[in-house]
Amino acid sequence: MALGEGARLGEHIRLVRPLGSGASASVWLARHEGLGREVAVKIAAPEVVRDEVALARFDREARLAEQMLTPHVARGYDHGFTEEGRPYLVMELLEGETLEDRLARAGRLTPDDVVAILTPVAEALDEAHELGIVHRDIKPSNVFLSGDRGVVKVLDFGMAKRTGVAEVSVVTDEGTSVGTPDYMSPEQLRFAREVDHRADLWSLAVVAYRAIVGRLPFVSGSFAGLCMAICNGRYTPPSQQDPRLPIALDAWFERSLHLERDRRFRSAKETVTTLARALEARTNKARWTLAIVLMGIVSVALGALVAWLVS
Repeated sequence: MALGEGARLGEHIRLVRPLGSGASASVWLARHEGLGREVAVKIAAPEVVRDEVALARFDREARLAEQMLTPHVARGYDHGFTEEGRPYLVMELLEGETLEDRLARAGRLTPDDVVAILTPVAEALDEAHELGIVHRDIKPSNVFLSGDRGVVKVLDFGMAKRTGVAEVSVVTDEGTSVGTPDYMSPEQLRFAREVDHRADLWSLAVVAYRAIVGRLPFVSGSFAGLCMAICNGRYTPPSQQDPRLPIALDAWFERSLHLERDRRFRSAKETVTTLARALEARTNKARWTLAIVLMGIVSVALGALVAWLVS
């Protein structure tokens, strides 16, 4: 049976309308009659059926989505195969936009908004890391901001791997990379088998830089140039991009984007908690500046009042 509006997957799922599509999958709005609710169904493209690696990633995403307990990961309800043999994943239906959409519209975010968004992302990552799972593709398009409820969800565990499991280099002989180069850590670019949870912490810091500064830290006109910039740790400190940003933020990025993994923060929670403190330095500086200005104004006013009284 051809997939289309009204088509059924198994006994309980009826496709309603398409929500979007990409090279590897399409996403549909569907009605899950067993659950009595609308859901999102991600259906692999026909080409995926003939690609063992893509099939494995789809299966991995389905199983991890059902395994994670945090409310900050898109919940998986079920998975299976269509009559044509294409795998599908049934997930909770999300309404809102990705962080990528928000940044494309706003350019950059306020420090408070950055911390508010990255805090639940850190919670989701720490749970994954405790389970021995490295996401490997943390980026703004995989962070979903769910409407007016203020709920943040981490999407797409299809690139995830379990620590301690041997794997070939991220860049294969065919040039296929696992992850998104702009957000990859140096070790992720070099050797996938050495990647652990600290690669996600690097990516989280790159997302923070993009959201706070309004641009990526590592930029090049070529993939090779980008890899060199990342592996050499070449980027402009935030305060040089915007003098209004605190020097404490430069120190935070120096540690978060350290080439030596042992020098980075220990967890996603610690990464975001210390980011909040670094950004608070800007707020405190602004408060002191305002206080000094107000004290000056009051001093001048009192001086004028005294002069008027004695005259």
